Amino acid sequence: MTNIIKKNSKGFNYKYADLAETHRYLDESGQRYYQEVEVVDGHDYITTICLDALGKELRRCRGCRVPAITGKGNPAQEAGSALTYARRYSLWMAYGLATSDDDAATLNPVEPKAACRNRKPKEEPEATQAPDKKAGVKAVKDLIDTGALNIAEVQAEVRRYGADKMLDLSPDAFVKCVASLTKGRVTSA
Repeated sequence: MTNIIKKNSKGFNYKYADLAETHRYLDESGQRYYQEVEVVDGHDYITTICLDALGKELRRCRGCRVPAITGKGNPAQEAGSALTYARRYSLWMAYGLATSDDDAATLNPVEPKAACRNRKPKEEPEATQAPDKKAGVKAVKDLIDTGALNIAEVQAEVRRYGADKMLDLSPDAFVKCVASLTKGRVTSA
């Protein structure tokens, strides 16, 4: 899939890709996000929070400043238009997207840009294969049931990898966590 979004709407004397088209494109590309309004020095900015497939935050990208409303039209319509405009361009910035008349050839494929501002959580290298999470959870549960492991140990180990629940761990962190919890322990069958 390319990183060029089709223009699907007309406004005044130009064509543009609306927010729904941008969302559709990102959804088809498997990208997940949500957006917030952040106030910085008295101005509203759209912040895009890029998520992994499990909904865990990958990074935050402060994007466009929300344009001020002019007061010449319906205030609700102006505010809605300003927010939609800023959301659309903030998404394009966060994911390195462009429309057909932008210089898209210089952009990377759809992937959150590493240059996003704010904090970037520590990332674990991805596992080469997705772990069998049911088997891992069952192994830990069996150890708890037999008394070879207690819940406090499990909770501490899961938190060491940056999550509250085992199933919230990245695939690689999940494998490491289960290996650490089960190493040298046997169930008394």
